[in-house]
Amino acid sequence: MTRGQSNDFYDSYKDFKDYETPQLSKKSAVCFDEEIWQALGLSADKSVLEIGCGTGLVLLYLKSKGVENLLGVDRDPALEAFVPAEVKDHFIAGDVFSVLGETDRKFDAVLLMDVVEHFSPNDAVALLRLVDSHLAPGGKVLLRTPNAASPWGFSHQFGDLTHCTPFCPGSMRQLALASGFYCKVCLPQYSGSNRRRFTDRLLGKILSNILMVPAEIWTANFYSLLERR
Repeated sequence: MTRGQSNDFYDSYKDFKDYETPQLSKKSAVCFDEEIWQALGLSADKSVLEIGCGTGLVLLYLKSKGVENLLGVDRDPALEAFVPAEVKDHFIAGDVFSVLGETDRKFDAVLLMDVVEHFSPNDAVALLRLVDSHLAPGGKVLLRTPNAASPWGFSHQFGDLTHCTPFCPGSMRQLALASGFYCKVCLPQYSGSNRRRFTDRLLGKILSNILMVPAEIWTANFYSLLERR
């Protein structure tokens, strides 16, 4: 590559991410119970689509909860070698616009975990409008993104050169409205030990009390729950 040429950082993404086949730990399952299962009001009879499913950890979790109507899509074909055997039949490698353009399946819930920050604002709107066309009546969309309103979100957002657009709760609401949704709620993502979670909450309260313009959410990542308008 000569100077001035663009680089597709996805060409080396497998090495950058150092893919491994995931195992569902009890700790991860407990976190997903709160952050995904309860937030979306899921049950085993629901249908779930995960866009940008990576190596399939969330798919594996949903399978463990009894969900059978399940689809995970990710653009990187190298992931096929790492997706757990239990959910391999539910995984498709390909461009999400192409994959969903070839099916009329509807889903009760759609997950985009660390996905929309990889898109420009206009492309993120196009993605969510595509999601809307595959959403069953009463369906919900759950997104997780780095939090650009938090100092601790910067390393998540800018630690990956494939990230295009930073989001905070305010801009996520704007994205939702432009896409035909409304953002029902934005929620912090607390991680680590109970002690770490307590410390994060305490620090957030202290900062909110002493700063002139406090952040709405202080955690490095946050969740957004979208519903149709």
